[in-house]
Amino acid sequence: MPRICGVCLVSPPSLTRRYVVISNGIAGQTCAEELRKLDAEASIVMIAAEKHPLYNRVALPRYLRGQVRREKVFMRTVEDYEKQNLEIHLETWVTEIDAAGKVVHTNRGQSFTYDALLIATGGRPKPPPWPGSDQVTKCLGFQTIDDTDSIIQKADAAGRVLVMGGSFIGYELAEGVSFRKTAKVTWVMRGPWFLRYVLDEEGGRLCRQLGEAQGVEFITSDEVQNFSRLNGHFLAETANGKKVEFDVLTTASVSTTTPSRSATPASSWTRASSPTPSCAPRLPTPMPQAMWRCSTT
Repeated sequence: MPRICGVCLVSPPSLTRRYVVISNGIAGQTCAEELRKLDAEASIVMIAAEKHPLYNRVALPRYLRGQVRREKVFMRTVEDYEKQNLEIHLETWVTEIDAAGKVVHTNRGQSFTYDALLIATGGRPKPPPWPGSDQVTKCLGFQTIDDTDSIIQKADAAGRVLVMGGSFIGYELAEGVSFRKTAKVTWVMRGPWFLRYVLDEEGGRLCRQLGEAQGVEFITSDEVQNFSRLNGHFLAETANGKKVEFDVLTTASVSTTTPSRSATPASSWTRASSPTPSCAPRLPTPMPQAMWRCSTT
């Protein structure tokens, strides 16, 4: 033990900070990397339910359209976490948080103590609430790269894909699947046009014209009331009496918690293609201006 002028110096207790980040999205990743820049000695644990390192969700619509290779969607590798001394636990999720004891417990029987905790898990799409939806075995959301892989695989082998929801994500689904030219697309929405609370009637009409030119069938001011099976396919019946046969259902449901994907239509229907910064948040595009660019080209 060191002595100075006959005085015994007692080493202070460890002041290493312990951080736990429940997330592997851009918010959690940015937090972890900034913490590492500020504190080279801190313990930083990341808990991620997905099996992949960080990837660019903004690029998923372009990946769906076949305009971006799958490997280009990823923004980090496992080696990147090791280089920054970030302890990442993939395919792991939190089962309990002991806020009083400052301990996080996982499905793998692990326990992580923390001084500071970030929860940035985002949301989870709602399952379809309509009668008979439990019979639709090919029902896909559009939130993760695994979702996108499944959509590509199943839509490319399908005769018709049904898209439900008049949101940005519904738009990306309808545009992305139709762009692949492997399956017919029917798009059902409750409003009279896409993004009815954002676009005026003229903008909605233009969007529909562009979609129809790409082969998309629109069913507007209507909604599905019931699902059933029919001759090896599925059948959707709407409130207005329409019947739509389909093989794959894709939904753009509202998330049950804070959305984990911001929404912007990065689409060839409404605006010219342009590169999107890989780590930038997705911000809403001014739709009238975007449509004007498309309609004048």
